[in-house]
Order: sequence, then C-alpha cells, then structure tokens
Amino acid sequence: MDDRAASTVFAHALVIAIALILLVVAFTAATTYLDNERDRVVNTQLEVVNERVAGCLQSAQRTVDSASAPTYEKTCDLPRRIAGTSYTIDIETSPASITLRSDRVPRSPTIDLGPTVSLAAEYELPGGPITVSNSGGDLEVTNG
Repeated sequence: MDDRAASTVFAHALVIAIALILLVVAFTAATTYLDNERDRVVNTQLEVVNERVAGCLQSAQRTVDSASAPTYEKTCDLPRRIAGTSYTIDIETSPASITLRSDRVPRSPTIDLGPTVSLAAEYELPGGPITVSNSGGDLEVTNG
C-alpha cells in the first residue's frame, strides 16, 4: 500500500492550519495595537480640550476682574465628540479644577485652576461648546 498521498494531504492541512493561526495572531495583534493607539489619541485630545476649557475660564475670570462692565458672556467652542466618543466636563469648586471624562480611557486628565478662578457652582456638562458668564463676580458655566 502507498502512503504518499496521505502524507501530501496531511502536509497541506498542516500548512493551512499554520497559516490560519498566523493570520489570527496577526489580526489580534493589529486590533490590540489600534485600540491602544485610539486610547492614546483620546487621552491626548482630552488633555488639549481640558487646556482649552481652563484657558477659557481663566480668561473669563481675568476679564471679569478687570472690566467695569457688570455682565460678561463668552462661548468657548469645544468639540462635541473626541475620536468618535462622547465626553463629560466636570468642573469642581474646591479646589477649582476641571476633569474631562470619557468611557474610552480609564484615567482622565485634571487641571487645577488655582485660587484666581471663582466659580458660582460645580458643573457636570456634556462635551461641546460651553458659555461662561459672570454672576456677581463668580463664573457660571452652561452648555453653549
């Protein structure tokens, strides 16, 4: 009896199995890499938007402190989504700080605003444009 045909079929099946395993490993590695990169991009963009919110609030406070006008209102244009995901702006009063949260990243950037920014209340706003106005010297923040 001749076993050469069986060993050829077995060799082909083995080559196909090894190729499939390599493809699965490659796709898994690529998916993991892309997820990590997306998380890194979201975190970087959260930091940038956080800086923009802080700059907007600090600029508003300086203007309110130096202006003789009793009213002030400014809209800060912020993106509604970051890398395809929504985010939340948390503004705390004691100490005055801003934290942006997203479901994509476990660790969110926080910026301390320092004692110079006086906020009327604590705020939790969805991402997107915000409006900063003054209320008796304290800043109020709403969706813009």
